[in-house]
Amino acid sequence: MPTTIPAFARERTEDYCAPEVEDGSTRGRSADIFSLGAVFLEMLIAHSYYPERQSLDDKLTSNGHRSYAKSVDQISRWLLAHVLVDVSDDNKLVELCRTGSPEQVEVYLASGRDPKTLGAIHQASARGCGKIVQSLLVHKVDVNLRDRSGQTALHCAAGYGHTDVVGMLLEKGADVQLKDDEGQTVLHCAAGHGHQSVVELLLSKNADNQAADAEGRTALHFAARRGHDGVVRTLLSGGANTEVMDARARTALHFAAGYGSEKVVEMLLKAVNKYIIDAQDVDGRTALHFAARGKQAGGKYEAVRKMLIEKGADPR
Repeated sequence: MPTTIPAFARERTEDYCAPEVEDGSTRGRSADIFSLGAVFLEMLIAHSYYPERQSLDDKLTSNGHRSYAKSVDQISRWLLAHVLVDVSDDNKLVELCRTGSPEQVEVYLASGRDPKTLGAIHQASARGCGKIVQSLLVHKVDVNLRDRSGQTALHCAAGYGHTDVVGMLLEKGADVQLKDDEGQTVLHCAAGHGHQSVVELLLSKNADNQAADAEGRTALHFAARRGHDGVVRTLLSGGANTEVMDARARTALHFAAGYGSEKVVEMLLKAVNKYIIDAQDVDGRTALHFAARGKQAGGKYEAVRKMLIEKGADPR
């Protein structure tokens, strides 16, 4: 479970915060895992690679101040160069799909290596390298192969906004309805990261607009809690249900208000029934409470609170 409430921004520790938090987004499970990983890395270095501590610090401060979020690529390369890594044949293919050229991948596969290595097509899809994805599919990799988190290549391409790769995978038979281990569909991934063109493509391929993840959240919840107004508009046009409550009885309006997204709140208020405006979550909080407590950088909380009250929200 995340250690922070997604709708409310909290003070961040700049050294260890995730890239999305550094960019102003709210924290959740993935951001917590990133921060914990950074802490565990320093524990590992202190315990087993102590002489490399200064080298690690140099990489972390290469962008002007100590930050894992701003040094992800540098730290990745540093780990490969300074920390013992078991580079098996499987790992080599995955690494080539992540950073190599299509020609390198093709040469590697032509040598008789197994193209079905777990994670290979996922890395290529997340990277948006259509030529590598195509090469793996030609070598009979299952287009719906799941990784250790239950995600398919389509989840990865959609989450990183690679519309062309998403289209290719769909043409090759990728299942748009599959859920990962957290119950998230491809539409959740695209909507949560604000990739409007991918969302439009997925909806045109009959992606389920009402599918809920393990916490009861739909793609609309995901888009609203990050203030992705274009995606919210697209989802609403596609028939998204604004009244769905997640496992904690929170609607998309709760999340949009907590994020301080004036545009999203305005759209949702036009679409919801009046009773949703004062709907309470399991802690008794309404969208107005979320707007009153929100701390998202750049959030337009005063405008959101005014809008909610004008639409009948109870200010008590």
